[in-house]
Amino acid sequence: MAEEFPPESSRSFQVPRTIQALENTVSRQSDSGFRCDCDIHSPYIYADNKCTEHDDDTIGPFCMFMHPSRNSWGHFAPELTIAPGKPKLETLRFEALQLAKACILCFDRPAQTFLSNMQVGAVYKFMSFPWEHLAGNPGGAPSGPDTGNLQQPIERLIEILSTIFFFGAIKKFTIRWTSDRNGFAVDRTTHICTIALDAERIEAHMRTLPHDAAKAKIGIVSAVLRALLDVFFALLGCTGEKCTTRVSNLGDNKRARAWQLVAVKLEEVAPRLLRVGVDLERWEALAEWMGRHRMLPSNHDLACYCFG
Repeated sequence: MAEEFPPESSRSFQVPRTIQALENTVSRQSDSGFRCDCDIHSPYIYADNKCTEHDDDTIGPFCMFMHPSRNSWGHFAPELTIAPGKPKLETLRFEALQLAKACILCFDRPAQTFLSNMQVGAVYKFMSFPWEHLAGNPGGAPSGPDTGNLQQPIERLIEILSTIFFFGAIKKFTIRWTSDRNGFAVDRTTHICTIALDAERIEAHMRTLPHDAAKAKIGIVSAVLRALLDVFFALLGCTGEKCTTRVSNLGDNKRARAWQLVAVKLEEVAPRLLRVGVDLERWEALAEWMGRHRMLPSNHDLACYCFG
């Protein structure tokens, strides 16, 4: 994704505060001959990737949407063909950018071929989702949100949105009510995903449902989709320390290039399917990635992220 700053200059690295400032900084860095490390501009990085983290293939028959085939450099290549009888997922070792592009290809298909019968059913369930249950149970105990009131309806919403947009890959999950956006986790043995959601933010949206339902739905759906996208890449993306594309494409917070590209597509597709706008807070995710890794995206990345 990015230009990595040498150790001697890392102390002076500052995350640009605005999109315009980032564009100016990236443009100056690009003038020095920086080359984007995506698979389009630097295909040799991917062809030479001998990721030894992938020697131990974990069997996980929990996902019905991928037909994995090993490529020449150790990762598995995702093939998103939603159809009955396709082989189940047999590995957790997908190179993050290739996983993202497979998702995007799927989302770009016409709805009648993009959606399976299960996904169509989930869309109908979303359209009939009982938002009044959320509006009528805001909790609001003086000591903090009453997550007991949130648990069941939010679990149902997670199941619906996971089926529509993540192909049923996230089958087993628990909710961690926390303000820590990075409080999510994945158990690669049991495939149980811990989804991090901020109860106070959810409740704040719930309280506006009777007065501004459209805005409240945007806030709640966006929060759930962000959390699902986090665990999707944590579950299926390659996290190996020796994986040469991990930092640029996945990142320590799982919100690097691959996350950004799928998030852009979700913000485009979700409103058409759900009739609800979506804001996945992509700028905040990018700023966190830059701060964590002291790196910048490329000009090509910024064009793909469509921040303008």
